[in-house]
Amino acid sequence: MKKIIKEGSVEIKLEFGNFNVKEVMFGFALRWAGMRLAEYIGKAVAELQPEEVETYELEAITKRSQKVQTLMVNEAKMTEAINILAEAGL
Repeated sequence: MKKIIKEGSVEIKLEFGNFNVKEVMFGFALRWAGMRLAEYIGKAVAELQPEEVETYELEAITKRSQKVQTLMVNEAKMTEAINILAEAGL
């Protein structure tokens, strides 16, 4: 999908791959709501002490599998598209 937005002398060209912009915006809204929920829960339990603590260690970003790295790249591209849409007021 290609879209050109013109505002005065500014022209923004948007090109999207095989994803639906509405689905991306819905995903962004869900992610935002999840962050708000996490903030609310964090404030609610801030003074509590955990019954147990589990520690997980992840590999360095450069040593993660190709599948995980591809997911991270695709997420970055969608985030960039969302920011462009937000700046354009869409």
